[in-house]
Amino acid sequence: MQTIALRRRLSRLTLIGLLTLFPGCGIESTTAERGAVSGYISIDGSPVESAHIIFMSEDREPVVKARGFISRGTFSIGAENGPAVGRNRIAIVPAAMELEAFEAERKGKRTAAYSPILVEIPKVYQDPESSDLEADVTPSETDNYYEFKLAPQ
Repeated sequence: MQTIALRRRLSRLTLIGLLTLFPGCGIESTTAERGAVSGYISIDGSPVESAHIIFMSEDREPVVKARGFISRGTFSIGAENGPAVGRNRIAIVPAAMELEAFEAERKGKRTAAYSPILVEIPKVYQDPESSDLEADVTPSETDNYYEFKLAPQ
């Protein structure tokens, strides 16, 4: 029993030693300064009821991504999970239905507790490369409010 515990300790110490000898291998730090963002998104003048907003850094390698939920047109992402400071491309994608809700909907068992709101987002906005949506994120807690008015396709 003690032999197994000793082997485990030696294995862990060997791994830690190898990681310190070869600092560039294995674990890569992707720290980036991030900013808090919030805003309002509408399609053809009406608020987007339910979707996701994705921020992708434009001038960083590796790319830093941040994702937030849009509800009744508004979104908010705190700085700890927010997009990288600097220029970001933006995508708006439909919110996926939870598996349980999907199964209930498929079986025709819609419950009062769940009423799915599926919003169709035009394809052009679902890819940050084709979307013309951009944001210059700053480290300020108050300057990063964005309004995006999507055109129906």
